[in-house]
Amino acid sequence: MTGPSEVAVSRTVAAVDADLFDAVAERDSAQPDFWPQSSTGADVEVAPEFVFGLMSSASTRWCSLNGRTDALSYGYDEVTLGVAVRIGDTLTARYVLHPPARPEPKIYGRVTVHNQDGDLVASARHTLWQRIGTTPVP
Repeated sequence: MTGPSEVAVSRTVAAVDADLFDAVAERDSAQPDFWPQSSTGADVEVAPEFVFGLMSSASTRWCSLNGRTDALSYGYDEVTLGVAVRIGDTLTARYVLHPPARPEPKIYGRVTVHNQDGDLVASARHTLWQRIGTTPVP
């Protein structure tokens, strides 16, 4: 590993973030299966998937800083959701790699997201696949 074992990214959630996320996710308030459409106002909850975007940004930053441009995400497990996210909240996603004892294709990281008050918003274990030598892409 050439870079840091821990990185963090932060973002203050603006109304436009939530609205654009809803548009990309094709969220529609007329569809009862979808998260309610966002609008301006600090009392509006932001869809939990928005938080996963920030978590993904943290893992991408870790890969970039560590020269792992060939890494593939296997996804997240052990997901825990905490307090709701609202417009105006400042979120910080912290990604910590847990290096394996020996080189292996799968590596694991823990990503946690806290708001400006230090409350847990989400946490998960992230699995990355990395090329080692001539290991084929799965």
